[in-house]
Order: sequence, then C-alpha cells, then structure tokens
Amino acid sequence: MVDFLRILHSELLKLWYMKATRIEVLLVTILQSGVAYISGGQILAIGLDATPETCSDLIGALPPLEYMGFDVVGVVTIPLIVLGAIYGAGEYKRHSMRTTLLSTCQKAKVFASKLILITTFSFLLSFLSIFITITVTHATFGVQGLKLFAFNPMVWKFIMIGTIGLMLLTVLSFVIGFLFRTSIVPMLFLIPQVYNLGNVLAEHFYVCRFLPVSLVNGLIASSESIFSSHPATNIAFISIWILMISIIAFIRFFISDLGGEY
Repeated sequence: MVDFLRILHSELLKLWYMKATRIEVLLVTILQSGVAYISGGQILAIGLDATPETCSDLIGALPPLEYMGFDVVGVVTIPLIVLGAIYGAGEYKRHSMRTTLLSTCQKAKVFASKLILITTFSFLLSFLSIFITITVTHATFGVQGLKLFAFNPMVWKFIMIGTIGLMLLTVLSFVIGFLFRTSIVPMLFLIPQVYNLGNVLAEHFYVCRFLPVSLVNGLIASSESIFSSHPATNIAFISIWILMISIIAFIRFFISDLGGEY
C-alpha cells in the first residue's frame, strides 16, 4: 500500500507540473468565465423568455432557466481531450517510462495509479469548469437568474451528469494515448467529433450515435432536445469504450518490452 501511494504521489507531481495542466486550469478559471459572461449578457439582452416571434435572430425559443449556461460547457471539451491525450502518452514521448519502471517493477500499479489520478483530477476539473460556468451565467442574469451557489436540484443533477461525461471523455482520451503511445491518435479520433462531425454522423448513421463525443453531448444539458432522456445509458456506453481500450492498453503495456525506445 505504501508503495502504491508513493507511485500515486509521483504521478500527481508529473501531472501537476505538466504545461498542459496549467493551461487547462487557466482555461477553466479565466477563459470559461469570460465566455460564460459574454454568453449570459447576450441572452439577457434579448430576454430570458425570448422566442422567434420576439427576436428574429432566434431559430427556436430559449430553453428553460435550468438549462441556460450549459451550452458554454463545450468550450472546455477539447482542452480536456488534449490533457488526457498528453498525459497518456507523456512518458512515452519524453522517453521516461523506463525510468518510472526502474523505481517499481510492478506495471499494474503504475497503470492503475495513472488511471486513478486522471479520473480524479478530470472529475474535479470538470466539476469546477461547469460550476464556474453556471455561476457566472446566472450572476450575469442578476435577479432573473437562479439563486447563486444553491441553484436547485435539477441544476445540480445537470452539473453532476455533465461532470461525469467530461471526466469519462478525458479518461478515454488518456487510455487511447496510453495504448498508442502518442497523443496524436486520441486527438485525431475525438476532436473532429467535437466539431459537429459526431452529430452529423449520428444523424445519418444510427451506429454513430455510440461515438464517444456524441454520447457525452447527450450528457450536457444545453437544451431539452439534446440532453439524453436516459443519461445512465450514455454513461454505460462510454464506460464500455474505456473498459475495452483500457484492457487492450494494459495488456500491451504488461507484455511488451520497452527496449531502449521509451
């Protein structure tokens, strides 16, 4: 147990001192707040109960108050994917995996510590991102918005489900990066899906509805039509993605000889 905690502490230091981690924290706390403020101001300008009849720029009516602010959450999706990919492939890219294994010959503990750490860190970061976004949005609404920090049970439900979705997407990016030993593969696979490719494919091909980003989009309560009516199903399918790739990644890591390359 002491040995595992030592490995976990070592992985925490590696993750925390990564440049990508610091950039991600800045994006969550500063950029995300700015985008939420601007978006909230635009909504307030046209009215929280605006419809296409009262505002010609709208395609449809604005969602209920509980859904407002979640449309901005997507801003942090790509940075989280990048963070997971870089952490997953980081030691291979820096050719330092052999050094890590010299400190402990137990590959299972190394893999488990990395997986536990990225899961915990991405959960906290995702929660912070969504909480800040919703808080700033409703602070911009003033008395027309929800009560700050307390919110209501529905909003807290949306926050937690969205947090789980973003966390799972980050972990998936991590295990893909760890499997292929490069951050390029998870980014090429996941980021194009963020830029509406996933939604387009999902509209035309039923099987594409089970792509990771499409599943996560259903966990972000940006509108009543987009939010999944069965979020547990989305979570289960993303978890299956992670489980399958994690098993393959661990088997490759466990049986392969790193040689002098990594």
